[in-house]
Amino acid sequence: MSKKAKPQVTTNEPWKAVQPYLTGGNNIKGIFPEAQKMFESGGFTPNMQNAVDAYSQGLMTRAQDPINGELQTGAQQIMKGAYDSQFGPVANTNNIDVNMVKARQGQGSLDPTAALKSMLSGQPDNPYLQQQANALTANLTRNLNENVMPGIRSEALASGQYGGSRQGIAEGLAASRLNQDIAPAVTNLFGGAYENAQNRKFGTASQLNDQAFQNATNNANRNVNTQQFNANLGLQNNSQLMQKNQANLANRTQGVNLYNTANGMQDDTFQKYMQAQGMPQGYDWQNLNNYANIISPGAGMGGTNSQTMTKNVGAGMLGGAMGGASLGSMFGPAGMAIGGGLGALSGLF
Repeated sequence: MSKKAKPQVTTNEPWKAVQPYLTGGNNIKGIFPEAQKMFESGGFTPNMQNAVDAYSQGLMTRAQDPINGELQTGAQQIMKGAYDSQFGPVANTNNIDVNMVKARQGQGSLDPTAALKSMLSGQPDNPYLQQQANALTANLTRNLNENVMPGIRSEALASGQYGGSRQGIAEGLAASRLNQDIAPAVTNLFGGAYENAQNRKFGTASQLNDQAFQNATNNANRNVNTQQFNANLGLQNNSQLMQKNQANLANRTQGVNLYNTANGMQDDTFQKYMQAQGMPQGYDWQNLNNYANIISPGAGMGGTNSQTMTKNVGAGMLGGAMGGASLGSMFGPAGMAIGGGLGALSGLF
């Protein structure tokens, strides 16, 4: 069971002295009317739109500039190694041994090979040696015929024995001594020539042996120097190759940076273009937001609130009885009964 109550009305109005400053009046413009005017006149103007259009066209022109494509193409070529440093390693050098035979033959008419062969033969090669021997024999023979033999004949004639056996024996002994004189003289002549030839052979052989040893030593030294040169050349080639690789890496890294820069420029242009395109709408939204920030707080100012209140009698009697009984229990069972009755009666009101 419920009991109907009268409606309760609550009224909330701004302070009357402030109201003209909100809505206007008494020669006061008012915040709300002025905010309305500012909102209506604060939209994106045609001049602003013209400026945005001009700026957007400039961004489009920048984005379509051929130099952007050339920049990206150049960066890609750099990254692909189109401008890499080129390096061809220096080839090793070859050792060339000195060949004495070929060296002598290379002298042409001055080639000493024939002369060396002659000296190495060990044989006398004096073309006048036999003539010297013949001249020596002729001198001794002429001395025999012109001096010795006439002397023997003169002595035999003077002693009366010319044509005798004593003369014959003397002439035979003279002829025999001629042969004995010729033999050692000619032998010494040819023996000396032979000994000189042998000495020349030994001297030449010794010189050629020393020359061969020196040539072999020089060839060995040149071979060692050539190997050392090639080893150093290999180190230099490796060093230059490493420098080339480092330079190429730097070039390609620069290409990557250039490519990223080109893309960054394109992205920046695109972002600026999109910002320019969204500027009118953003400007209008900001204008509306400014207007709403002024109007919205005033939407809750003033007004009337009406509310009807109802009362449940049964619930009131039950609550009152329980409260009265609790209070009467302090005075015993009789007090509890009396308190419950009084409480239920009070719940009606």
